[in-house]
Amino acid sequence: DVLIANSDGGFYLLDALTGDIKKEWHLGHCQSVTFGRFLEDVKQPQIIGVTGWGGEYRFLFDRDLNLKQADFNPSERGSIPVNWDGSGVELLLGREGLYDIFGRLLVSFPDAPRGSAQVYNFCGDLRDEVMIWTANEVCIYTQEEPFTARRIYAPKRHPSYNYSVYGGQKSEPHWINIK
Repeated sequence: DVLIANSDGGFYLLDALTGDIKKEWHLGHCQSVTFGRFLEDVKQPQIIGVTGWGGEYRFLFDRDLNLKQADFNPSERGSIPVNWDGSGVELLLGREGLYDIFGRLLVSFPDAPRGSAQVYNFCGDLRDEVMIWTANEVCIYTQEEPFTARRIYAPKRHPSYNYSVYGGQKSEPHWINIK
């Protein structure tokens, strides 16, 4: 199956072999689809769809593509998954910092420039850092404390050279045992 965010057309689930529409949702100007684990009490990954028309709507689907939640957020992007603490629940990168799926700001970046952003494991500890840059400055935000647990969440993602804000974000659940 293929899930598509189709501009003003909505979200579509297509049969990968035939191209036939299996499900469709007309939810606004669709800009991105994100696959990841955003709810602590649900083991299967969830899917987030983001639309924008004078603000932003975020839709949460379960793995079977049943619509579970819809929120309006007038100023936050909130569709890039961030494995900030290695706990198995990812946060979402927004303009002011990192948010949970319910729109609560959990990690703020108060001095962040207004620019482009990239999420990547820059420090090598399997958790993500956030890089925000403009033409004149680059800021990288990382955790204050080292990771100390025996098991860390390290989602599998598309290679960084395939990254695009408007493309789909995939964060497939994956755990690694540490000595």
